[in-house]
Amino acid sequence: MKNELFLMTLALIFAAGDAFGQEQYDCVIEPSMMVKLGSADEGIVEEILVGRGDTVIKGQIIARLEAETERAALKAAVERAAGDAGVEIARSRVRLLAKDYQRVATLAEKKLVAPTVLDNILSQYEQAQLELRRAEHDKLLATLDQIRVEARLKRRIIRSPIEGIVTARMIGPGEYVYSQAPIVQIAQIDPLYVEVF
Repeated sequence: MKNELFLMTLALIFAAGDAFGQEQYDCVIEPSMMVKLGSADEGIVEEILVGRGDTVIKGQIIARLEAETERAALKAAVERAAGDAGVEIARSRVRLLAKDYQRVATLAEKKLVAPTVLDNILSQYEQAQLELRRAEHDKLLATLDQIRVEARLKRRIIRSPIEGIVTARMIGPGEYVYSQAPIVQIAQIDPLYVEVF
């Protein structure tokens, strides 16, 4: 609405110049930027939320691609990232083997067990620590995978990079979009460039 008022005001200024005996000039009015907005991902357009002549703001959702697969993948990634069972099992095993090692070390000092028993418990304890580190690493990877899947899902939502007016809509719902196929064209009209002849 603000942009339409600006254009009407500009037209009135030029008309008023003629009405008040001022010189009249031919001019070309162009938007400061024209953007053909596409998608980084390929897929079927689920919905387009704007039409020709609509005013859009920066960051406004313009269209969505079908994303059922990505939503299902996100649910699985969230479950994997939330799961602590592997880490808790490994921690419990480390605590248990630490206590076993302390008991066997005390007995080994008194020469009540063979040194090989102590070495065996120490080896199991070190393996349990490595398993704990691996479980923690797996949890970290699951969290990073969740972030990756969320980012992938966000790419299925097309947002306007500028404020302006939709001048054309090239694709409709149900059509296939790819990286070279623009969905809409947006003209940034604040500011306008005016060339006077």
